[in-house]
Amino acid sequence: MRRRYGVMLMVLFAVIARLPLSAPLVKAAEPVRQQPAKPEAVVARLMSFDTNHDGRVTRAELPERMRGLLVRGDFTKGRARWC
Repeated sequence: MRRRYGVMLMVLFAVIARLPLSAPLVKAAEPVRQQPAKPEAVVARLMSFDTNHDGRVTRAELPERMRGLLVRGDFTKGRARWC
């Protein structure tokens, strides 16, 4: 039994020794390029958070991670965006 493990280890080391050190073992994947979002899709996504259906999205209706969008997109310094 021990002899079999010894032979297997020798074969494994011989295979590893023949591998070039500079070649990667796994080929790197190509980066995925995303299409830019269409304005209509962005507006539709934002309006999906309008829970009271009054035509505007307030800070309270948005999830915490998206509340920064109001600050960046609010040029009138109000709390809601009309669509």
